[in-house]
Amino acid sequence: MTGSMGSVNPARDAPAGSSPAESAPSSVPFSLVRASYRRAKVKGLTQVAARSFNNSQAAAEKRVRLVRATAGHASPPGTRILPAVATLPDGLLARVLDAPDDDSPRLVFADWLDESGDPRGEFIRVQVARANLDLEDPRQLELSEREQLLLARHRRQWDQPLAGLADGWDYSRGFAETVRGSARRWLESAATLFGVTPVREAAIYDVSGHLTPLSQAGWLARLKSITVFAGHQPAVAPALAEADLPRLRELRLGRNNIDDLGVAALAAQSRFPELRLLDLSDNRISAVGARLLAGSSRFDRLEFLNLSLNPLSIDGTAAIIEGHHLRRLHVLQLARTQLDRAGAAHLASLPGLNRISTIDLGGNALGDLGTARLADSPYLSGLVELGLAQNDIGTDGLAALLAAPGLAGLRRLDLSGNRIDDAAIAQLVASPAWPALTDLELRDNPFRGAGIRALIQAPLNRPISRLRLALVQVDPWLFKPLQRRYGPALRID
Repeated sequence: MTGSMGSVNPARDAPAGSSPAESAPSSVPFSLVRASYRRAKVKGLTQVAARSFNNSQAAAEKRVRLVRATAGHASPPGTRILPAVATLPDGLLARVLDAPDDDSPRLVFADWLDESGDPRGEFIRVQVARANLDLEDPRQLELSEREQLLLARHRRQWDQPLAGLADGWDYSRGFAETVRGSARRWLESAATLFGVTPVREAAIYDVSGHLTPLSQAGWLARLKSITVFAGHQPAVAPALAEADLPRLRELRLGRNNIDDLGVAALAAQSRFPELRLLDLSDNRISAVGARLLAGSSRFDRLEFLNLSLNPLSIDGTAAIIEGHHLRRLHVLQLARTQLDRAGAAHLASLPGLNRISTIDLGGNALGDLGTARLADSPYLSGLVELGLAQNDIGTDGLAALLAAPGLAGLRRLDLSGNRIDDAAIAQLVASPAWPALTDLELRDNPFRGAGIRALIQAPLNRPISRLRLALVQVDPWLFKPLQRRYGPALRID
């Protein structure tokens, strides 16, 4: 949770050479929502210790059978064989490309690389391991460090097959899966690109003048995620609504000047039956568009919805929360949606809040009164993450949150950019709610020395995964004691 927890920032951190069209607004990231959604995606998967590093005889025999089965499986025309594996059966790569969601072909690939002494094999295993572990698993840190070391040593070689095909890419499960480029580059290079790596996520920019050929491109049907961020192209919504996207699970169209007509096109025509995440942040969607979204059966599998920085008002918010077709929705971002204090009282009365586990209400000027009314809601028992950045909350509003019986399950709380002073911090760490919190954002609040000392002396009945402060809040002589108390969980910027 950074700043005012609004939209998830779809402008991914890019390696050198990438060219994002425009940086995301600094006021809207909400990192804990990303964590929540990714945890939901890996829920139920077999733990990686048993799956990714299983050296049992049965696992080895299964991989041998798969290698033999793929030995005669030719790669698609135009496939570039990765330099490190040019001597291996090209069917191994083809199997990875044909089954991008399956880890087994990747692990078979890793076996062959291991036998030839190629470090790419270890890299594949490490990334597969991370993808199948919960984000809070303590093994993540060690695996992440090893991943970064391997990338630092070998990325230049591993990037070679992608040179000239895209502007930037990120590796996942051992291969470049998230790829960024202009619309022109995608249209020119997609056929070759999909023969090199199992692309699953596409970030496309500079779409002006290319929306029609993009919407008709057959390779779109292979994607799990599409981002067209900050294109300022309202026509992108109706264009993608006409595309056939049977595998699409995540669609990010933030900052494109999309209005209610664009939402109407998505609600009436879109063909993405597997869609789970929809980001329409920083557009021009009103309560009318919100009602269209909530009333469309095309979004009945939606789990994550970001409408931050849209003029929804409480009418639009209520339509989303009570929407009949949004029963699976559990992550909702509504930062800076003109909710205000009166709207908070209405919001608190909506039974649909029961199904929401994560909600971001940053930048809505709730104040102490609006925060207290929200805390009084009888429908917050399922809430795990709450974003209240930049809401003019002081001691009274915080006291209402800490005393709310409906918030007993709260684990992550963003209070950055409010009026939390030294007395409020003392109140926080002494409250019954403190032991349950595992992630806390407190940047840009007026507490200083006394508040920092209260945090140092606070009881820690369970490990804190993150405590985020601003550098100006921490006196130099208190930095080391604070660091000793919270260790790697402490984030100061």
